[in-house]
Amino acid sequence: MNNRLSGFKGGNFTTVAIGVAVALAFVAGSGAFYTVDAGQRGVLLTWGKVTSDTVQPGLHFKLPFAQTVEKVNVRVMKYESKETAATVDLQDVATVMTVNYSIDPDHVDALYRTVGSEENLVHKLLAPVVSNSLKAVTAEYKAETLVEFRNEVRRKAQQQIVEGMKAYPVTITDMNLTNFTFSGDYARAIEAKQVAQQKALQAKYELEKVETDAQQDIVRAKAQSEATIIAAKAEAEALRLKQKEVTPELIMLDAVGKWDGKLPETMLSDTGGSGNAILPMFKVGR
Repeated sequence: MNNRLSGFKGGNFTTVAIGVAVALAFVAGSGAFYTVDAGQRGVLLTWGKVTSDTVQPGLHFKLPFAQTVEKVNVRVMKYESKETAATVDLQDVATVMTVNYSIDPDHVDALYRTVGSEENLVHKLLAPVVSNSLKAVTAEYKAETLVEFRNEVRRKAQQQIVEGMKAYPVTITDMNLTNFTFSGDYARAIEAKQVAQQKALQAKYELEKVETDAQQDIVRAKAQSEATIIAAKAEAEALRLKQKEVTPELIMLDAVGKWDGKLPETMLSDTGGSGNAILPMFKVGR
């Protein structure tokens, strides 16, 4: 009797253990457990309907077959799009717009209820808002001023994107415009205009240089003339003063100062005739 009971208990335990193992294998194989990673939030769906609040990161359980989980990225993401718009002077311009955005992690379930998946968010909401913002802002500017006011265009377009997405739990963190590309004909026209402007500036510079050089020549000539006049006046004044101060005594004193101490060996004598006679001078001994 005891042996039979022991055998039954042992067999029952084995059966239970096998049953538990099979159940666990079934649960694991059916995907009843799932994880939500950091940087994600989950949306639990029961027969396709949102039935819970936003699922936080971690390990969770769901009913096999009846429930599914949609995982949503809540990190900052990038949306990039090539856009074409028309300026106020009806010139087509193309650019690449890059928008950085993130989904509010606390309202992922509400976003999923109204919009659906991330793909719907991007293609049905964000993309049209981005495209329309560029068209609206570009229409305020002439083609030739877009490059000059690029930062202003970017700022206004970002403001319109933020305004267009404010009804949804989405944050626009940044927006950039990569480049402005114009049609071939307009690009050539702009290039020709720039060349003409450069030539005009060069001609203006050369004219101003000629005028400056001429003015400098006039100034130098005037300065030289004034210097000549001042020098002539100074020389005339010096001569006047010299003539005023010269007397016979000064002339004699100047001659004495220049005499070397030797008597002349000859002298001229007036003979009363038609000429002068040269007379010898006698040396007087000491």
